[in-house]
Amino acid sequence: MCGRYAQPTRDSAAAKAISSTVNLLSFIFSRIYFPTYSNGLKEIGSFIGATWQSSHPSGIQSIAWRSVWEASCSDNLRRSLQQYNQNDCEATHLLFDALRRIGAEARTRSDVEFADAPKKRATERGAPIHKTFEWMLKFAHADYDQSRIHRERTGRNGAAPKERLARVSPIRARKFPFRLARIIVVPGKRNCSRHPKEALRPTGTTVEHKLIDMVFTKNGCRKTLVR
Repeated sequence: MCGRYAQPTRDSAAAKAISSTVNLLSFIFSRIYFPTYSNGLKEIGSFIGATWQSSHPSGIQSIAWRSVWEASCSDNLRRSLQQYNQNDCEATHLLFDALRRIGAEARTRSDVEFADAPKKRATERGAPIHKTFEWMLKFAHADYDQSRIHRERTGRNGAAPKERLARVSPIRARKFPFRLARIIVVPGKRNCSRHPKEALRPTGTTVEHKLIDMVFTKNGCRKTLVR
């Protein structure tokens, strides 16, 4: 814009704003994960309470409005552009405040969790499950047998018995009754993803994928099978 409309004067508000810009995305990317599908201003802004007057707002749409306005000088388009930019500025201001509050209140807020040091919140029903997993992790290490308290057996003359070689049985994969599994049928695509205008020809073959998952119930957990 500076190249198109010339540089603003040094002491003007526009020049000061340009020289002091900060990319808020650098404080979010790989540091804060909002419950959104992307780090876009529209998605995060909608989550923290920002609103836009136009339906389906986007940067691409604003560029299209600008291009049409330059050719037509329509007052309606000018007001739409001004409203869109104002809503974007308000959303950016809300995001800045949200980041500042997260930085100051993260350790005491219930809706903020740390990836490297979880706060270990659990409901009354989930507390026994968390305790069981912690017990499993406590003893799941390589030198577990060496850290246990045990007594070494010796022979009659006090010497340790000869070490016996253990038989190694072949590893066999467990067979699960997939005939009792829940079956989900996914319809095939009708058109090619690379060439949308070309229809796909059905081959008549069925591709199957088996999934083993765990389901937590009131009395514990069990395996569930999905085909």
